[in-house]
Amino acid sequence: MTTNLPQIIIIPLFDLLLSDAKPIVSIFQQGLKEKGLPGDEWVLAELIGRTVPEVVSTLCQRSDSPCNEATLAEISANIRHQFNAYLGSPINSPQLKEAEHLLQVLNSKGIKIGVTSWLSQETTEIALKSANLFDRIDAFTHSDSKQAQGTLPDVIFSLMRKAGVTNADRVANLGSTKFDILRGYHAQCQWNILMAADKSNVRWNAYPSTAVVSNLQEAMAELFLKSAGPDFYKILNLRNRKNRK
Repeated sequence: MTTNLPQIIIIPLFDLLLSDAKPIVSIFQQGLKEKGLPGDEWVLAELIGRTVPEVVSTLCQRSDSPCNEATLAEISANIRHQFNAYLGSPINSPQLKEAEHLLQVLNSKGIKIGVTSWLSQETTEIALKSANLFDRIDAFTHSDSKQAQGTLPDVIFSLMRKAGVTNADRVANLGSTKFDILRGYHAQCQWNILMAADKSNVRWNAYPSTAVVSNLQEAMAELFLKSAGPDFYKILNLRNRKNRK
């Protein structure tokens, strides 16, 4: 491994498992609907990255009938249960198959993998084990750790400590939400790569990324463009480097 390669690559849990946020939004909407609360898709899309109780509390505050603590706890528990059920079932998606291949390549090169999760420790472990990724990663964070899950860099620093990485110049932070990118920026990661299907959307101009790509594979291509050479492109099945643009 050359000195130009990152020592650890940090990837959010859902960016390993899913190619879009529709299933996540649907689970929130179902849990909120049972209590007659609104769950507009665009609002939920903006809140993804916060813990389940934080999302539920925010949506309750936006409703005409604010919830008491007992109701908030009930809704949050129901949504967590739904996440456990969904993520505990086999996920058959091209995104996951691609992630399995990429992690195998990174592991073979001695690059450590950190996973961020705004879900509970139980749910995060269920998801990683169900996807057969648990033994492929070096460390993960979760909401039960009580670390700030927003734009503060706490979870990144935690993963660095667990992986034995001391310099943010050797950290690559990947993400698909504003929270992911702002967190990496505040941690001063050398690579802070946004994955967005609508990467040409001007809304992303407000967020300080080092690159904007369409998917996980393109993010890896961006990381290894200068340091890994043609061999890594071959491994990633990137026959044409222009595809990353």
